[in-house]
Amino acid sequence: MSATPKPKDRRNRKCARPGVVIYHAQDGWRWRYRAENYEIVAESGEAYVSQSNARRAWTGFLRDLAANYWPAITEAHAGLAPEGGR
Repeated sequence: MSATPKPKDRRNRKCARPGVVIYHAQDGWRWRYRAENYEIVAESGEAYVSQSNARRAWTGFLRDLAANYWPAITEAHAGLAPEGGR
């Protein structure tokens, strides 16, 4: 008999808040966007040398998304606070 997987407890996980997170990984700076249901819906796919380059890539992604897919999306919805509030 296999064990039934437990539902994920997202309430106490620091990284699981919805919105964009710019974080430092082993290979550089990256960004990730989580939806309201806590699923990751977009990632940088590559590492950036600096936090500002990762932020610039996120805003570029957002502009492209707004221009080509959802005209109502603006940079005001980007939530550019880095992980940990720094």
